[in-house]
Amino acid sequence: RHKLTQSGIGEWNLWGRLREVVVGTAKGLVIPNYETCYENYVEPEVIQLIKEYGGKQLEEAAPELFAAYERETDELVRIYEAHGVKVHRPRAIRPEEIAYSFGHGANILTPCDPFWCVGRNVLETSWRKLAGWPQKWAVRETYQSKVDADPSVLLHSCPLPSPGAEGGDYFFEVGDLLIVGDGNVIVAYGEDETSSNLRGCEWAKRELEADGFTVTILELPQTKILHLFAVICIIGPKTAIAYEGAFPGKVLPEPLKDWNISWCDYEEAIQTAPCAVNIDRKTVLMPTKAPKT
Repeated sequence: RHKLTQSGIGEWNLWGRLREVVVGTAKGLVIPNYETCYENYVEPEVIQLIKEYGGKQLEEAAPELFAAYERETDELVRIYEAHGVKVHRPRAIRPEEIAYSFGHGANILTPCDPFWCVGRNVLETSWRKLAGWPQKWAVRETYQSKVDADPSVLLHSCPLPSPGAEGGDYFFEVGDLLIVGDGNVIVAYGEDETSSNLRGCEWAKRELEADGFTVTILELPQTKILHLFAVICIIGPKTAIAYEGAFPGKVLPEPLKDWNISWCDYEEAIQTAPCAVNIDRKTVLMPTKAPKT
């Protein structure tokens, strides 16, 4: 905890005790309309779904997929609560909020997308994909009271890009942020231009370094996998699972140089090998399809 904070809000590493979490829902999910950036990382069958049903409710267009998402989120809630983690569920997205996607859909299935905590800093994102914009306000309500109650907590909101903006605007997605402990944070952007860009990463670096963190900016090669946290995940102190294609020659950024890494190949990576949530030092939550446990 930062010496100035009064509340328990904040995240200082990714392997400590998880106390509170936000879990989303597929209810109200509006299938996004097609955007070219999806071609870089979305499976062909999902691209087809988007092209055929973009703008329609998932529950109506693909009821089996909707039901599968709901089973998954319900199971997440069950697991978290069984381990004593307080679960927050965001409200439904309002029609006037959906309008902010300019016809590109909306969902609240992944509520980590609009924000992340780094120490006492709450970072709100600037999503490249328009479908990610509408959930910002519903998710903010799950943590706004904590920010209001503690004047030492710092809330930062990345400038919102112009709709249809090209790569020069601000794009910062918290899936491209990794808290590695000891005051170190890694933020990443990719040459395939599907998520964060350099300007967005530099914004995050300025905000966090003003509060004493050391931030390393990393450029990822094109991997057809979205976000930094889908190519490397921390499963304990100085221990991680990483996709070798994201780190050519298995060369890691400086803050991870002496870490113990379990490397996975592309097939393992797309089966969610580098995806995990640490509930505590002895419990790591991973997808059932993950080939390495």
